[in-house]
Amino acid sequence: MGMLSWLFRPKHSESKSSHYAPLSKYYAFNETGNVMVCTTNEGAEVVSDALKHMFSDMSIFFAAMTKAIATHKDAQGKANSIYSSDAILKILDKSEFFVEAKRESIKASSSAVGDTMSKELTESILGREFGESRLHFSRGLFRTMSCRLEDAKKAELDGDAGSIFFVCENILGLPMVSAVVVTLKSPNGKGRTTNGNPVDEDKGMAEILDTAEDEPAKGIIREWEFDKRTYIFISPRSISGANFPEPGDDVEYETLVASLKEHLMLKTDKLENNC
Repeated sequence: MGMLSWLFRPKHSESKSSHYAPLSKYYAFNETGNVMVCTTNEGAEVVSDALKHMFSDMSIFFAAMTKAIATHKDAQGKANSIYSSDAILKILDKSEFFVEAKRESIKASSSAVGDTMSKELTESILGREFGESRLHFSRGLFRTMSCRLEDAKKAELDGDAGSIFFVCENILGLPMVSAVVVTLKSPNGKGRTTNGNPVDEDKGMAEILDTAEDEPAKGIIREWEFDKRTYIFISPRSISGANFPEPGDDVEYETLVASLKEHLMLKTDKLENNC
């Protein structure tokens, strides 16, 4: 049969489909929890220039965006809030450095209170499980979002509340950065017992987060709804003619801040964050 002998091989000798095994990822959050760095390489390593540049550009953009939002004032002279998902989305949607990749609704549930509850909400939003017993930043993050919506409701304003997570990944040396923007729909979660019976309780997210963890468990599972948008960060170095500051370039940095503030000029009636 010569060259065509492979056509007549027994079926049992055919190679099976390839098996893919997931790589372990190691992570670390910055102090505020807005930046998570993930890597497939454990421990210390030599960081490539490509990785340094990508993560440095992300840090510069995050700092400029935060300053632009915090220093922008509306028609009433009120400063904006870095917990305004509306402000964050305005900047990302109009920025040439981000492309929206996915939009979804997330229902995050927890039967816990306090720090444990805030950690479980973070895991649901980011779609990851974290080995730590608590995430030091998460309680304050969700509490502030809840307070912002509750204050808006009291003032009879259309409030919005959310936050942004930058996920910086080093996958076998390949740098990838994505931005996850979450918007809390309501401070009041839907409660149910472990048997599925609805529970009517007059507690917002902030109050539940302030509940002591050692209080007796009441067997209540609470669920909150979030809007989630995921963006891919495009390195400014890959965009021809893009003006982006190098570290230490104060003039270009302030120019970037000013350009981002222009994205916030649309008139909105948002509540100043008092939490």
